[in-house]
Amino acid sequence: AIKSLVMLIDRFKGVDNKILKMRYIDGMTLKDISLELRYSYSYIMSRHTQIIKVIKMTEDVLQKD
Repeated sequence: AIKSLVMLIDRFKGVDNKILKMRYIDGMTLKDISLELRYSYSYIMSRHTQIIKVIKMTEDVLQKD
C-alpha cells in the first residue's frame, strides 16, 4: 500500500508533489506545510483540494473500465 501511495505521489510534480509527500508520508498538517513551503495556508488548502479531486476522478475513470 505504501509503495502504491509513493508511486501515485510521484506522478505529481513541483509543489503538488511536495504537498502530497509532506501530508501523507511525513504526516504534516496543511498549516505546517504552508509554513514549511512558504505559501499561504489558503493556497496549500486549495492545491490539496484540487489534487484530491484529480485523484478521485482518476480512480472513478479507472473503475469504469
